[in-house]
Amino acid sequence: MRHVLVTDIEMDAAHVIKGLRTESGLTLRQLAAKAGVSKSGLSRWEHGERVPNIDVFIRIIKALDCDIVVIRKKREV
Repeated sequence: MRHVLVTDIEMDAAHVIKGLRTESGLTLRQLAAKAGVSKSGLSRWEHGERVPNIDVFIRIIKALDCDIVVIRKKREV
């Protein structure tokens, strides 16, 4: 199982999802079905038009047979 390090979901989601999907040889439809999300939603996330919430992002990463490590940035006050 591969490990994925994400430091900023808003910046990394599109790159990570598309990169892992194409590396795995899955189509949008195949990954969407495996992760339990819509094909159109997955496409929007891959193109950076939207950002999935953390629960959905984790489901997608797990559907790609990967573990995820998320490092959150401190919010500035």
